[in-house]
Amino acid sequence: MSQTPQEVDAQWYDALMARDTAAVLPFMDDDFNLVVLFPTLARVTRPEWLATLPAYVISAWVTQLSEWDVSGDLAIHTHLVDQTAVVLGVDRSGPFTITDVWRRSGGVWRVWRRVSTPLSSGEIPRISSVSKA
Repeated sequence: MSQTPQEVDAQWYDALMARDTAAVLPFMDDDFNLVVLFPTLARVTRPEWLATLPAYVISAWVTQLSEWDVSGDLAIHTHLVDQTAVVLGVDRSGPFTITDVWRRSGGVWRVWRRVSTPLSSGEIPRISSVSKA
């Protein structure tokens, strides 16, 4: 019996919280991107996101709201979270709206896009900007 996108999302969450790059891979589409629209546009590719994951230290994550829309092989998970986190040594704490776009292919759900909008946090730290500093 195949899993629901909600069940796969729970496993994805556990792998994210563990910062386990090997464990997140089965949940990620080959074309995965993190897209941040505010305060400046940033598109983070799968390789950069995976390289950043070990340095994305989340000490608290509280889901305030969570909504799912599922239609056939497409699932959209929109949620409001409040996180306490440090990314590449930069504070990345506060409330975020996050939308994960899941696609089912070959009976397997994978996250294709994550759109993350900080409601109070600053610009997303990038490996390229941290290494230049």
